[in-house]
Amino acid sequence: MKLSFLGAAQTVTGSQTLLEHYDQTILIDCGLFQGPKPLRNLNWDLQIDPKKLNFILITHVHLDHCGLLPRFYAHGLRCPIYISKPSLKLLAITLYDSAHLQEEDAKYAQETRYSHHENPLPLYTKEDVDGVLKLVQGIEWQTWLPLGKSLSAQFLRAGHILGAASLQISYECSQSKLEGKGETDSGDRKILTFSGDIGHFNNPLLKGPEIPHNSSTVIMETTYGGRCLPRSQALEELALFTNLILKRSGVLLIPAFAIGRTQELLWAFKKLFDENKIPKVPLYVDGPMSNKVTAVYKQNIDETKNFTGMLPLAEALESHHWLPTETPESSHRLCIKEGSFIVISSSGMLQGGRILHHLKYRLQDPRNGVLFTGYQAQGTKGRLLQQGIPSLRLHHQEIEVKATIHSIQGFSAHADCVELLAWLREMRPLPSTLILNHGELEGMEAFNYSVSHSLGIKKILMPKIGETITL
Repeated sequence: MKLSFLGAAQTVTGSQTLLEHYDQTILIDCGLFQGPKPLRNLNWDLQIDPKKLNFILITHVHLDHCGLLPRFYAHGLRCPIYISKPSLKLLAITLYDSAHLQEEDAKYAQETRYSHHENPLPLYTKEDVDGVLKLVQGIEWQTWLPLGKSLSAQFLRAGHILGAASLQISYECSQSKLEGKGETDSGDRKILTFSGDIGHFNNPLLKGPEIPHNSSTVIMETTYGGRCLPRSQALEELALFTNLILKRSGVLLIPAFAIGRTQELLWAFKKLFDENKIPKVPLYVDGPMSNKVTAVYKQNIDETKNFTGMLPLAEALESHHWLPTETPESSHRLCIKEGSFIVISSSGMLQGGRILHHLKYRLQDPRNGVLFTGYQAQGTKGRLLQQGIPSLRLHHQEIEVKATIHSIQGFSAHADCVELLAWLREMRPLPSTLILNHGELEGMEAFNYSVSHSLGIKKILMPKIGETITL
């Protein structure tokens, strides 16, 4: 078996791993590259021919794991695409929203002529999304799916966002024994596990990650491989910063991913409102995608936790507790609205979306605050604000930063270094080979050290983009 790491290798974007085994060619995730321009340019020059793929398996519906699917379709992709059943509706929402943004960006570039291209084109269109969605099938949890004679796969809950999965690939090592079913790792049959993005074990909303046993080799994300996150203080810290901004009559802006983070924040604010820990000011969710995703979460309550004494997620997501903003006109009115209130809007790393318009209007007012509750990759506008940049370029204008910038790490949907280690430690038996990806190099090296010293796994690899490993 050959594994080629085409993305999310020593970086946290563009997740794509090509698996080649005998006559089967499978792509695990088909992620959009985000962040610095050299990485974004990889979206235009595909590293593989989509027509040669037999299957695509998607771990979850964040753009850095699924956002290139329509681009592949435009270049001839016609193979089956498999994803967990709870992810099906979310995938359509994500890809249509992304295509809309691609088309809007191209239109803006044409009108303003800021692009170097004479005729700027979108990366893909809504018609490409129409086509690719016809190839997608939803798979039940813990159900082995045949992928030709030599391979099968199953999806396990990863707990990152709704529908997020770890993948297990069972493969026949001997070409003379290609009829095995592959539920265990024994004899000539082995199991390769892709962790996907692992959620933290005490997420108040979703069921936690399942442990994939019987794995010879594990390909594991390390987004927070070198950091421990202060989970227990997240709600208190949210209340403190919210009160700070509201007491000085400011507006609190929260960039948040439409899938997962927005819903957890709605739950958190409802809890703080109910306990009178923050004033009951208007709370706006600005973005049709976020509102559609929230509706899908409500339809999948069986995927969420329901602890006695905890605020039920279904109640927190009811829209009478918050105000949806749908149209561009209503979003613009919200940007210039007077008074003190809270706005949750995407994108979470300021890579686009309506949050940029809010920042353009609000960053220059010292009464206002910007709160980050998720990971900000290198080269993103979110990371620049976290690092204290004095002005931020938004829509080709330099905007002075006078608002208070704050980050709360405890809301991250990613497992931290302690939780990643615990997830790995629970495997029976421990894998003989560990391949680290989806992380920046510093965090990967820290996790490598932790694993080798505490678990004794000796074969740990950290491939770069473009590197191929043979199992």
